[in-house]
Amino acid sequence: RTPAGGALNWLKEAGASPITMPPSGIYESMEKGVIEGWTIDFIGAEGFKLNEITNFYITPYYYVGTFWLVMNKDVWNSLPADVQKAIDGMSGEYGIKNIFSRRWDMGEKEAISRMKIKPEQINKYSDAEWAKAQDIAKKVWDADVAAMEAKGLPARKVLDETLSFLKSYK
Repeated sequence: RTPAGGALNWLKEAGASPITMPPSGIYESMEKGVIEGWTIDFIGAEGFKLNEITNFYITPYYYVGTFWLVMNKDVWNSLPADVQKAIDGMSGEYGIKNIFSRRWDMGEKEAISRMKIKPEQINKYSDAEWAKAQDIAKKVWDADVAAMEAKGLPARKVLDETLSFLKSYK
């Protein structure tokens, strides 16, 4: 089970036979043997009680879902300048690096602990496997970039900026 988009394409490129379904369908599908694995973070796994039907896990993730915080532009424009400044000061790059990512990492550790997942249940990519995973990702990115740029979208610029941001985060 995987979400659609890049995650689905990565799994296909890696040789899997992925299907898309909502997270709510994972538990029953695993129980019935319809699927043999799933992709979701540990926080989501805890929420859907996937530890009850899962023996082993792989990290790091091969994809990360995106989350957006948005506001109606008219509402934004109606806010006083000091409120806009306060929101801007806690969101964007600052929020990602200093608030959301740290909380996410802590939440992952807490979910693993609450689910009582033992270290020996978590398999980690070897350096060679990690390099192969990154090569697969580059193939998927290149295909996605080409498709989006064919539509006139600045996909390469967005991807390059994202990758640069990630390097600065580490």
